[in-house]
Order: sequence, then structure tokens, then C-alpha cells
Amino acid sequence: MNVMEHTFKSVDILKDLIAFPSVTPDDFGCQAYLIRKLESLGFKTENMKFKDINNFWATFGSVGPIFIFAGHTDVVPPGLDVNWQSNPFKAEVRDNKLFGRGASDMKGSIAAMLSATKRFLNLFPIPAFQIGFVITGDEEGEAKNGTLKMVDWLISEEIKPHWCLVGEPTSNLSFGDTIKVGRRGSITANVTIKGIQGHVAYPDQAINPIHEITPLLSEFIKEKWDHGNQHFPPTSLQIVNINAGANAANVIPGEVSLQFNLRFSPELSARKVKSLIIKKLNKHNLNFSILWDHNADPFYSEPGLLASKLRDILSKQINTLPKYCTGGGTSDGRFLKKLGCEVIEFGPTNKSIHKVDEHLDLVELSKLEDVYFNLLCELQKHQE
Repeated sequence: MNVMEHTFKSVDILKDLIAFPSVTPDDFGCQAYLIRKLESLGFKTENMKFKDINNFWATFGSVGPIFIFAGHTDVVPPGLDVNWQSNPFKAEVRDNKLFGRGASDMKGSIAAMLSATKRFLNLFPIPAFQIGFVITGDEEGEAKNGTLKMVDWLISEEIKPHWCLVGEPTSNLSFGDTIKVGRRGSITANVTIKGIQGHVAYPDQAINPIHEITPLLSEFIKEKWDHGNQHFPPTSLQIVNINAGANAANVIPGEVSLQFNLRFSPELSARKVKSLIIKKLNKHNLNFSILWDHNADPFYSEPGLLASKLRDILSKQINTLPKYCTGGGTSDGRFLKKLGCEVIEFGPTNKSIHKVDEHLDLVELSKLEDVYFNLLCELQKHQE
């Protein structure tokens, strides 16, 4: 791999990062590349490998409050290469867009962070605040051996940041239209409903579990779980999988498995969600077993100095006033909030994330670098 160690241009860094096929949990040297870049700027770095997951902490300076850039180098699988117009792990520019897995989610943000930091330190070699990087390789996976454990380590070391920016692709319809200040919780239910297998010609001698759950599914879909609140949209339930597995047209299945996910607001707790679901299952007299995967609680970070500065920058730089939002999927912000600091998420548009031919507009990448750079400058002004 021909990595260009001499340049700090966002586009060159992004091309280099895409060349590492860092599908969770593999890293292939992606983080070592970033560590070399940061150490060349004077950062102190510390590798933190938990089980098979690579992570690292980097810090610059020793005076003033701590600002953290947070991100992940792992990406989702690209799928079949033949479905891509170009190699997903060889960046290619077409129509002023850079194509490659991770371009938007979120190697583009990391490249912009690095370039913005280089520019800032050229202006302020001894800044009035400390800069940290929390980089994980487990955001797209189980998220058990990445930021979660890094946060625990930071707390044990009594490292107390004031501000944290996560580079998730938060922009929705256009660049800069959204700043995330929180996220909903997430819980998945895996339910097995028992019936009695039999011949389709003798339904009176069987119990069809698919028929049994039909009223329940309708109730799930129509249910208003809560009304959300001033910061969060209402809780929503999505059925993602139904499988009976009889594999024969003349057999009534003996059981059906059902999987659904709830993205819940702070108006509900995971415990309350479980209680409501079990109550509905019992209401329909179903013979069921259930396994839960509770991987996130909702969190909210009251917009403070960091959010205000970022909003002002976007208003001046691209003439748009972004909205504060808590929708979308889960993120590592839920772990970083445990540090007690202001946590916001801001990055490029998310139109192509996790898709074939994922890409990032190069004009947008340049704007993102400028936003991060201007944010660092504003923090410097605030401290002077």
C-alpha cells in the first residue's frame, strides 16, 4: 500500500484510510496510520486493544480544558464487489465525489479532523486548551470493546473532558442541516411463539402460530408507545424478521420466530418496554419465549458552548441554521456522555452510508474540514 505520509490534505488522508479494509473487527493498520500522523504533530498516543478490537487515545497539550474528537475506523462489509462501480477499498474520484467504503461513515470525518487539527496547530502551536482523539474499531460491531471500555479507562484515569464532538454523518438533506445532541435507546426482542404442527388439510388438529400472532402484529404496528418529548420523537417499533421454517406447502408450522426493534425515547425505560411487550404477548394468550438485546439507552446532551459555537459557524460559513436533533440510529455518543461533558455529533451527509458505492462529495469534505478548523479556533478565542 502506498500511503502518503507527507500530506495532511483531507482528500489524501481519506484515500489512504479507505485503502485499509477495516471491516469490524479487523483493522489492517488503519489506526497505526492515524497514530503516525498524530505523533508527527506532537500528540502523545496510547494503544488500547480490548480482545480483538483496536482503539487508541491521543492527546496534545497539558493546559486548559479538554476538547475531544471522537470517531471510528471500522466500516460495514461492502457486499459483493461486482455491485460497486469501483473497488470499495480503492478510493476513486468521479464527478467530484470520492467513492469507497467508509467515505461518509466515517473516515471522511476523521480525515477532516486530522487536517483541521494540523491547520489549527500551525496557527496556535501552544493552544489554550487540550485536544484529544478517541478512536475506536468497534462502532459498527457489538460496541462492547471500543468506546465503552475507553470511556471506562478515561474515567479511571480521572481524565475529564469539557467538550466532545463525534464525527458521525449527521447531515440529512444537505450539509450542515443537523447537529445531533442525543440519541434514542434501542432494544431488540427475539420472540418464539409455539403452536402445534400439522397437515394443512386438518387445521382443527393443529395450531398455526402465524395465525395466532396476526392480531398481535397489527396491534404492534398501530400502538402509540409514547408521545416523545420536546427533545425526542415518539418511540417506534419496527418488525424486522418473521420466520416459520416449515419448508413445505402442506405443513402448518409448529412455531414462528419474530424479531422486532424499538427505538425508545426517555419517556420509556428498557424495563418498561419489556413489561409492555410481555403484557401484549400475554394478552393474546400466546405460548412464547423471549430473548432481549438491549444495546442502548437514550441520552441527551443539553446544547452548550460547543453546540452554540458550531451553530454560529455553520450559519456564517454555509448560510444555514442547523436544527438540534436526537433521531437516527445509535452512536458512541451514548458512552461518551458518561464522561460528564457536552457531547455533540456533526459530520457529512448520510445519504450513501452503508450502501453500495458509498461516497463523499469533495466540496463537502472541504467544508467539513473548515467547520472543524473554525470550531477549534473558536474554542481558542473562548479560552484567551
